[in-house]
Amino acid sequence: MANELATNELLVVGLNHKTAPLHIREQLALAPSVKEALTKSLKQSFEKGSVVLSTCNRVEFYTLAQKDTSPRPQDIVDLLASQCQLSKDELQKHLYTHQNNEALHHLFRVASSLDSLVVGEPQILGQLKEALEDSRSIDCGGQLSTLMERAFLVARKVRSQTGISKHVVSVSSIAVKLALHIFEDLKEKTVLLIGAGEMAELAAKHLCQEGVGRLLVANRSLERAANLAESLGGSPRTLQELPTLLSQADIVISSTGAREPIIDLNMAQNAVKARKYRPLFMIDIAVPRDIAREVSELENIYVYDVDDLSQIADQNHAQRQAEAQEAERLVELELHKYHKESAQRELGPMIAAVRQQVHHLKAQEQAWAMDKLSTPADQAILKQFGDRLSNKLLHEITMGIKRFADHPQRDDMLNLVAELFALNDEHANSAQAVSTQNKPNSPS
Repeated sequence: MANELATNELLVVGLNHKTAPLHIREQLALAPSVKEALTKSLKQSFEKGSVVLSTCNRVEFYTLAQKDTSPRPQDIVDLLASQCQLSKDELQKHLYTHQNNEALHHLFRVASSLDSLVVGEPQILGQLKEALEDSRSIDCGGQLSTLMERAFLVARKVRSQTGISKHVVSVSSIAVKLALHIFEDLKEKTVLLIGAGEMAELAAKHLCQEGVGRLLVANRSLERAANLAESLGGSPRTLQELPTLLSQADIVISSTGAREPIIDLNMAQNAVKARKYRPLFMIDIAVPRDIAREVSELENIYVYDVDDLSQIADQNHAQRQAEAQEAERLVELELHKYHKESAQRELGPMIAAVRQQVHHLKAQEQAWAMDKLSTPADQAILKQFGDRLSNKLLHEITMGIKRFADHPQRDDMLNLVAELFALNDEHANSAQAVSTQNKPNSPS
């Protein structure tokens, strides 16, 4: 496997929950068809691969292109601005850009859930894999796929070799904990779960563990609602029944993929009246939001969104700081390991040339010596001796050249090897180029 960053440039442009508030992320939540169109558009400029990641807490563009033809980050900003209602100047305020080594480090951290709202949550790795598969399905993965697969490997190591996966948490579990904080006991409460996707399913499982009194599952597809409700002992409903369901529920947890709010001010006002002003607790973990902003201004309705949940997530992060620090250290080690392996692989042509030179000299000297020997037995011993000696020498020489890959004076070392073994200019120049590309904090 070649070093994808030796001759290519990795670029990441994006925003997340740290750089953009919810009302900005809502405008950039990309529908599947938009994601596909953007990915295809990116491929025209970033021919080595493009992947678009869009979740409730981040929108990121990963691209790979040849260094000498690599487009500017601004090209991605222009493309993104064309798909939203934000001006380029406003959009730029919330975006970050990472290139090459910094971009690869960011990718490793994202895959390992070190950059998530809830550090250690497992959903992001699956979302990143899904984004790559979407890109591959339209032939846009390219060489970027190799870097993504490496990130998945790093993420698996982080989860298996650190404590970051212990006491697994998620936005859904935090939402349920918040509900418990408000009501203390859910045994006599009716919970309305809106949506039947992964986030909704996780929330439902946590609710059932707390012994919720009654669970209603509403979804656009009644069949999906029925499947989820059946597995958890709940009752399926359709979204058309929402006005009635809101009057029955004490807790509402909503997580759909709707592009516009499905609970508006009028629907919420009618629900409050029908409930005779009993408190209604609502948690909106969808982006874009399922519950209209103005609903939170009504009396006796308490609405929390994903940004509100981030405060609880921060407390969780503090408790898991030791595990997170160990995971960060492992990511750094894996990043260094990747670069070292890549640099050593790029030294292959030089190592092959050295071996060819040594074997050529060995063959010459063996031929000369065999003319001096009269018996086949003596000639066989001589050949065996020459082969054993050259192989042992080449082993040490090969390991030495590989060690030069991250040596502080690697340029001088590799040039010296080229001179010692009288390598041609092609091998010498190749080795020097590889050495320059693989310096620390460079695109290597």
